[in-house]
Amino acid sequence: MEIRNGDLFGIPPSEQLAKLACKIIKAKTFHWGVIIGRDRDGYITSESLGKGTSVSRFVYPKAYIYRIKSLKHEPETYRLLSFHSWYGDKSYDQQVNFLAGIWFILKHYLKIVIPVIKNHTFNCQEWVCYLASCLGAKIIPTNEYPYCRNLEKSEYLEYLGEYKS
Repeated sequence: MEIRNGDLFGIPPSEQLAKLACKIIKAKTFHWGVIIGRDRDGYITSESLGKGTSVSRFVYPKAYIYRIKSLKHEPETYRLLSFHSWYGDKSYDQQVNFLAGIWFILKHYLKIVIPVIKNHTFNCQEWVCYLASCLGAKIIPTNEYPYCRNLEKSEYLEYLGEYKS
């Protein structure tokens, strides 16, 4: 499989609570990021981790790779870094996990849809949606909070396969 700039990756959960959450919603991924480049040492990523958004190294033993269907050309590394720089100093969005949980329960169990709140801080799934929007692509419906299951099943993404480093 050829991984290129702009491809998204989803990482399986590693901690027990994350594994339980994924089991409940039938998801195989927990953490998400974007490939922004490659050098002789491997892939360079843009992610939102516990400390906030960061340019990082792909250091995961296993990942599921997705390509944004509407991207006709591979985005340049400098362009992805430029997008990253707009919110590259933002802290991790702690409240969105709670909000997405409430939204999920209301939508899927009570059939009530509440509006999505955007606050310009990002968890990892919000971050990949933000970077996709910078590229002019939508990867989930605008009235949904991003969470691993709707990213995995997105009609806007093409699943490329499993990557093992």
